[in-house]
Amino acid sequence: MKGNVSCLSLFIKTRLEDSDMTGIANLDKKHLKLYLITVCILYIALGIVLYTQGTGGMPAKYLPTLFILPFAIMFVGILNFNLSNKVKKILTVVFTLYLPLHMLTFVLGNNEIMVHGAVFYNYLLCASVIAFFLFLTLSLRITTVISCVIFFIFLTVNTWVSAFRGNAVTPGDVLAIGTALKVSGGYKYFVSLPMLSSLLYSIIIIQLVFKLCCPIRLKKIYLNIALRLAFLAVSAVCLISFTARDESWSSYGYLEFDVNKSNKNFGVLTTFVNGLKKTVVTEPEGYNEEKARQILENTEDVYQPEQPQEQPNVIVIMNEGFADPEEIYNITPSEDPLKYWHSLEENTVSGDMRVSVYGGGTSFTEFEFLTGIAGGIINSNQTPYVNLIKGNTPSLAWDFKNAGYKTLAIHPFWSSSWNRANVYPRLGFDEFISGEDFSSGESKVSISSPDEGSSVLSFEDAIMQNSSFGDDLEYIREYISDRESYKKVIEQFENKQEDDKLFIFNVTVQNHGGFDYDGDDFVNDVTVTQEGNIDIDQYLSLIKQSDIAYGELIEYFKNYDEPTIILMFGDHQPSLTYLNLVEKDDLREEYADEYNAEDTYRYIVPYKMWANFDIGTKEEPMTGTSFLSLLVKDKAGLEFNKWDEYRLKLKDSFQALNSKGIFNKEGDLVSYGDDESTDKLIDEYKFLEYYLLFDKEVPE
Repeated sequence: MKGNVSCLSLFIKTRLEDSDMTGIANLDKKHLKLYLITVCILYIALGIVLYTQGTGGMPAKYLPTLFILPFAIMFVGILNFNLSNKVKKILTVVFTLYLPLHMLTFVLGNNEIMVHGAVFYNYLLCASVIAFFLFLTLSLRITTVISCVIFFIFLTVNTWVSAFRGNAVTPGDVLAIGTALKVSGGYKYFVSLPMLSSLLYSIIIIQLVFKLCCPIRLKKIYLNIALRLAFLAVSAVCLISFTARDESWSSYGYLEFDVNKSNKNFGVLTTFVNGLKKTVVTEPEGYNEEKARQILENTEDVYQPEQPQEQPNVIVIMNEGFADPEEIYNITPSEDPLKYWHSLEENTVSGDMRVSVYGGGTSFTEFEFLTGIAGGIINSNQTPYVNLIKGNTPSLAWDFKNAGYKTLAIHPFWSSSWNRANVYPRLGFDEFISGEDFSSGESKVSISSPDEGSSVLSFEDAIMQNSSFGDDLEYIREYISDRESYKKVIEQFENKQEDDKLFIFNVTVQNHGGFDYDGDDFVNDVTVTQEGNIDIDQYLSLIKQSDIAYGELIEYFKNYDEPTIILMFGDHQPSLTYLNLVEKDDLREEYADEYNAEDTYRYIVPYKMWANFDIGTKEEPMTGTSFLSLLVKDKAGLEFNKWDEYRLKLKDSFQALNSKGIFNKEGDLVSYGDDESTDKLIDEYKFLEYYLLFDKEVPE
């Protein structure tokens, strides 16, 4: 290897010395071998990434250029350019103007925006960032390095988040960074070809700026200040030129409800900043508090639930990542992972519902269910528990609390996750039992033990994973199991006062992504016919364990002597390699129409309500998350309030309202502006959502 490098080094030196370049540049012979070794390392890295990760979505037409880059880096590195100060000054101006375009197209990898005409607006935002760093540093060299680092990190995080949950980074993710860090250990990280390409293009632009541009040196302090202020003014003008525009960006490829397609067509920066603008909730046009109150008060009472002889206890389980892939997708598992779920029919009300998130964003579904507010209609870029719940907010928990129930929230993970510790009291919960509260030194409840060979994580391994909440708990992978979570639910019933009625909202964590855990303590015992889809095998094996735990919970309450309702639903579908690449033929026939520009098939999860008393057996039509709590109140016999009555009216007109848009009763997406009566209802709905979130007083 060393001999080959030396020969190649000698050959290159000879060829360069023979060429007539002495007037422009001279050869840096001292570092030639170092650069040759670097080139070899870069080509090895390219080969490894291509072999292990494929092209990572990079179009084939860019591959030849990518393979030239390592040699380009070497030649720029070994040449010392003999340029006059005047030429360097001109090049400094040229590179200052070019730098935003380089960052945009090569470091962020936004080549496709050229097609959709959004390059100018992306250039403005990149220029704003670069001009701001020039204001701070007054150095093109330092600015180039800082910009490359920041944009490379942004691309890397975006790539990982997209792979882990199926959707790219949004401003709401930044607000919930604490939760993201807590679950980050459950994923496996990788280097993709676009990431390596970004790194190579970053290296070469840094080389060129350092070699061809001159430092900015101003002897007079006032000139220094004036130039800094000029850069600050340019930064502000570029930013305002984009953010102040009040227009529809759809013609440029922007899709408010599809961040992945917007990133590709409209641009990563423009999509992110546009989303940032929308995280600030503003009053709907024409809104006033009195008008919203009148809409609510004038809602006609059309239905009230039948009062039961005895108020039932109510358990609601929002199961992390719970879905029924075999129902929607053409997959053939080696066994039914939801055997108990599918077999449970007597005294059940079941169906599917449209959620607003895919692959992540648990608290969004949680928020929509508990409040009845379709967050996507207000703004799909929100993180509701971070920037919407600022005070006491009407919710299902308040309704049960006002009906005399003791209200509890249970979540076997950190209490700070999604800001739940602060939000739950504002939603009407008397008590919040988090992962920190699970361990008691001794398990109080004894229910069926796991099947032989089930995958649980030991306490010692959990400590290594930084996910341990106690040595008396069962872990599956890094997370407290569903079985353990349901034990905590049962514990509340075994310790409650005889006259107490409980409303429990249990958010599980066992099935959290990613699905590439390779510890010896977990066996993917459910597989599919598609080869090479390890993550879907693991996911199906996980929901098999969820199904077993769910069955144990139901069997316990079949013998419980108080009427009890149990509702379980998923918060979102999992982001899996196979499911992220489906075509129309990969969907079951009854879901083929969901294969559309918005990929609405990804936003469907199942729900099932069961009771240990007669509630009938019924398969409900498709609904939305914000409507599901009506079913809970109906079967529990809780009186409907004006917000419930208004949602009933909406439910008569719409199947669902979510982040993908407005679904009519036939399940078709309709656009605001197509129908006057639809627009009127949506305008009223926005008024009421804003009123309930920010203006309506909720008593303690």
